[in-house]
Amino acid sequence: MNLFDDLYWRATRIHLSVIGAWPFQSYITRIIIRTVVCFLFESLYISEIIKLVEVSGDLKLTLECIPILVLHSITQVKILNVHINLNKIKNLLLRIKSDWESGLLDESEIEFLRNDGRRHKEFMSLYFIILYSSTISYELMPLIPVALDIILPLNESRARIFLYQAEYFVEPEKNLTFIYIHSYIVSPLIAITFIGTDSLYSAFIQHACSMFTIIGRRLQNLRADGSSNKNRKSFKTTSDVKNIIICIKMHKNVLEFVRLLEEHYTNYLLVILGILVLGLSAIGFRKKDMNVFDEAFWRSTKMHLVASGAWPFQRPLYGILLRCMVFSFVESIMILEIIRLFYVAGDLMMTLTVLPVILYVAVIIQVSTKRLLLIVKNCWESDLLDKIEIELLRSDGRKHARKKVNCNIHSDSVLYCSQPAVYALTTLAPIILDITSPLNETRERFFVFAEMYGVDAQEYAFYIHIHHFAALSVFTWAFVAFKANYCTLIQHA
Repeated sequence: MNLFDDLYWRATRIHLSVIGAWPFQSYITRIIIRTVVCFLFESLYISEIIKLVEVSGDLKLTLECIPILVLHSITQVKILNVHINLNKIKNLLLRIKSDWESGLLDESEIEFLRNDGRRHKEFMSLYFIILYSSTISYELMPLIPVALDIILPLNESRARIFLYQAEYFVEPEKNLTFIYIHSYIVSPLIAITFIGTDSLYSAFIQHACSMFTIIGRRLQNLRADGSSNKNRKSFKTTSDVKNIIICIKMHKNVLEFVRLLEEHYTNYLLVILGILVLGLSAIGFRKKDMNVFDEAFWRSTKMHLVASGAWPFQRPLYGILLRCMVFSFVESIMILEIIRLFYVAGDLMMTLTVLPVILYVAVIIQVSTKRLLLIVKNCWESDLLDKIEIELLRSDGRKHARKKVNCNIHSDSVLYCSQPAVYALTTLAPIILDITSPLNETRERFFVFAEMYGVDAQEYAFYIHIHHFAALSVFTWAFVAFKANYCTLIQHA
C-alpha cells in the first residue's frame, strides 16, 4: 500500500498496528497483537472495576477511582470499535486509496491533497506531543516518593503513589515492583490507542473535506471558462460535458464515503459522549472537608491556589501535576531569559530589559502555606472560641471581603492581569498590521520573553507566541494567588 507508507499516514499506520487495528496487517500478526493488547488492558480494567465496587461505600475513594475509570472506559470503547469494525475501516481506507490513484485527479489536485495531508500531519503532531508528554508526566508521579527517599531520606519511607486505583488481591506495599511493571506496560497502550484511533478519524474527515474542495474548484473553473466566452450560453462541448460527468461521479463517491463514515462513527461517538457525561456527573460531587475554606471570603484565594498547585489540602496527585506544570513554565522562561542575559551582558540597556523579567519569574517560587492555613483552621475549630467569637470571625471575614483588604485584592488582581495582558497584546501588532496593511514582506515579529530557542524565531513565531502567552498566564495567576493568600492571612491575624 504505497499511499499508506507515505509520511502523512505513517504515524497513524504505526499506532494502529501496535494495537492490532491496522486492516492491512497479516491475519496472524493481527490476532496475536490483539490477544496481547486485550489481555494487558483487560487485566487492568477489570481490577479497576473490582476496586470501584469495593470502595463504593466511601465517597472520597469512589471519586478517586472514577476519573481514571472513565478514561479507561473510553479506551475500551475505542479498542472494541476498531477491532469490531475493521472491515468498515478497511473499506474507507480503500476508498481513499482509490481517490488518490484514480485518473480523475490531475497533478495540481494531487498536490492539493498532499498539502492538506501535510497540514493535517502538523496538527496531529501537536496532538501526539501533548498526549505523550501528559502520559510521561503522569507516569513519573509514582517515582517522586522513591526519588525523595533517596535525595531527602526520612526516618521512614514515604507513602507510595500508584498510577491506577486497582485491586490485585495482594498486599500493595509488598508487591510494588510487580504492580509498577504492570501499570507501566499498560499505560502507553492507552496513549497509543487514543492517538491511533483519533488520527484515523481525523484523516477521514480531512480527506472528505479535501475532496469536496477539489470538486468545488472544478465547478468554479467550469463556470469561469463558460463565462469567458460570451457566445456560449451552455456547456455544449465534449470536454465540458465530460468534466461535469466527472464532477458528478466524484461527488457521488465522496457522499458515499461520508455516509459510510457517519454510519461507522455515530454510535461510537454517542457511547463516548455518554461515558463522559456520566463520569463528569459523578466527579461533580464534592465532599466538604474544611468548612472554613469554603467560606465566601476564602473562596477566591482557594481557587487561585488550587489552580497553581499550591493549595496544601488538594489531592496530592493533582497538586503535584499542577506544580509540575507551573514549574515547567517558570523554568522554561527562566532558562531562556538567563541565556539571553549572557548574550547581552555587554549591553547595559538590553541587560536592564532582561533583569526585570528574571526577577518577575523568580518571585513565582512556591512557598509552603500549609502551616499558616492549619493555624487558621485550628483557630476556627478549636474549643477555645465560643459561637459568638466564631460568628465574629465570620463577620470580620465578610466585611473584609466586601470593604477592606479584599477590595485591594480585586484591584490588584485587575492590575496584575491587565498589565501583562496589554503587554502581551502589543506583540501581536505586527501580525495585525500584516493583515490590515500588508507590505511586500512580512513585518518582523517581537515577543513577550526571550526567543533564545536555537531556531529561527521569525519562522516559528506562532509556536513561540503560544508558549509565551501560556507562560505569562501561569505567572499572572500564581502572582495573584500568593498575593490574595497573603492579604487573607493578614486579615485573619
